[in-house]
Amino acid sequence: MFAYDKNLYIRNHFAYVECELLYSLYLRVRNRLQGRQPLTEEMLEKILEIEREAFPERFLMQESFHNLRELAEYAHCSDLSQLEILITDNWYLIIADHHNCVDIVELADRRRKCPEILKIISCIMDRCGSRTIIAKCRETTSCRLLRLLADRGRIEILEDQVTYSLGEEFHFLKFRVSRDYLERQKENRRKRGRANEKNTGHHPDHGPGRRCRPGRHLGIPLYEP
Repeated sequence: MFAYDKNLYIRNHFAYVECELLYSLYLRVRNRLQGRQPLTEEMLEKILEIEREAFPERFLMQESFHNLRELAEYAHCSDLSQLEILITDNWYLIIADHHNCVDIVELADRRRKCPEILKIISCIMDRCGSRTIIAKCRETTSCRLLRLLADRGRIEILEDQVTYSLGEEFHFLKFRVSRDYLERQKENRRKRGRANEKNTGHHPDHGPGRRCRPGRHLGIPLYEP
């Protein structure tokens, strides 16, 4: 998945600049209160390392940025607080949190066939909830996966626009997690919470557990720089 012109969705009203700035300020405060770890240059180096092995040379984005500030600009973010990066030794996921949607900026795996892809998708769904999600997907890879999730009733595709780049077909997709799937996830969390509280006296959604890095609860071995 690759970054693209956000005029298609994010910049769809005259006050988008002000909305983005206010939303990024809110995220900065929220991240600090929740004790989230800041992004590091080591994470950026790991991203570029994985990218060189995961993508054909014509799709490499490493010439687009050389530091975290340029990465934020690449993802069309007003502030680094809008970026969320989930990274392991073999793959990474970059999400941009905007005032009116969540953008899947980049998903790459050096093994080309990620065995943890369902965990990654579950993480995206967990982070986005009922919000609108946008992504630019290759027809031969991520687009097929999202269609499969739609067929299984996990997501609802709201818009699908075909475009072409570097000789390949891409799709600009706008979608959201289905209500039925969200309700099932809520019920599962309630059951786990009750079971955990019964056994340990601690509910996983309360206290320090909420400060864990995203992906921990999915059993994803995150990269630690």
